[in-house]
Amino acid sequence: MTTDLQDAAAITSNDSAAEAVLEPQAAAPKKRWKVWLKRVLILIVLVAVGWQFNKLYNDWSDQSESIWERGIAWPWVAASAVAFMLGQIFFALHWRQILIGGGYHAPLFATVRAYCVGTLGKYIPGKAFVLVLRTGMMPQSKGRRFEIGMAVTYETFAAMAGAGALAAVAFFLFPTPLPIYTMTALGIAVGLHLALLPRVFEKLSKLVSVPFGQKGKVVSVAGWHPTALRWSPLLLVAWLGSGMSLWALTQALAMQPLSGSLTDPMNVLFVVGTASFATAAGFLILFLPAGLGAREGLLAALLTFCFGETADILIVVLILRTVWTLGEVGLAGIFYLTPGIGWAGAVAARRLASGADN
Repeated sequence: MTTDLQDAAAITSNDSAAEAVLEPQAAAPKKRWKVWLKRVLILIVLVAVGWQFNKLYNDWSDQSESIWERGIAWPWVAASAVAFMLGQIFFALHWRQILIGGGYHAPLFATVRAYCVGTLGKYIPGKAFVLVLRTGMMPQSKGRRFEIGMAVTYETFAAMAGAGALAAVAFFLFPTPLPIYTMTALGIAVGLHLALLPRVFEKLSKLVSVPFGQKGKVVSVAGWHPTALRWSPLLLVAWLGSGMSLWALTQALAMQPLSGSLTDPMNVLFVVGTASFATAAGFLILFLPAGLGAREGLLAALLTFCFGETADILIVVLILRTVWTLGEVGLAGIFYLTPGIGWAGAVAARRLASGADN
């Protein structure tokens, strides 16, 4: 993954990995600072992800006795991981449609790859590295990084607005009245959707254009808004993936709801809405890497309305964070290492060149 993270950090360079192998050149003295910038970016990402795994290790150590004594149906944990990772693919597909709606050529595999690898940037406080990584990894992004970067932001707003809408419906229909959570979820949905309106988002793009060296530039999103709405079913499937991931873990611990069963539609919808709401709320707290702490706290608080005060909730929340972290890192690795892309593509190009010379 190192090569692509380097490409993402080099804001003024978009050479492919194959070109880097076939035509290696020493960095000119005036560009040495860029080489160090790449290395610093790589170090920051690795430290951030490493810190997350260290936190998980400590939490598992604290809860290990209760977890192993409790007994867990591990096939359901595996199902949770699969549901989550499939959901992430649908988020990537929605982003691709937005890029296409803006007139950008977005190859399917390359776009999904950039999305999944770029997700690791959220483990760095501020979440801006998600934008940097995804923008830098898109093919033929030179000269259009600002537009691609704003498309990343646009898709994120659309996804979180969808999460708020789904959660608002789930909380409203739940037998136990949850007026505060319902109104908060509705506020997230309405507020972020207003930000997606062309006139509003174009003003936002003008405000954030400076870091891209595009001071005062306005990104036209006239094609993005109808595209985001037209392809919103992709977001629904994506959030269902996250929600069913959480639901599968309640099955893994055979948790019993206060009313009905785990397969009761209202309980399933509530769990899905809880996962969506906690993720969206965690996203809005920018200084928390991956919403850490806020997301878990909201999950624990909301699940008590469905399952009551039980220690199993803390176990579910911990396993969920572990599954989602491993899922994100796993997807990033899988898409990077798939033959034909990244360093694998560079190696193949080098072998072809060697064969031609012979």
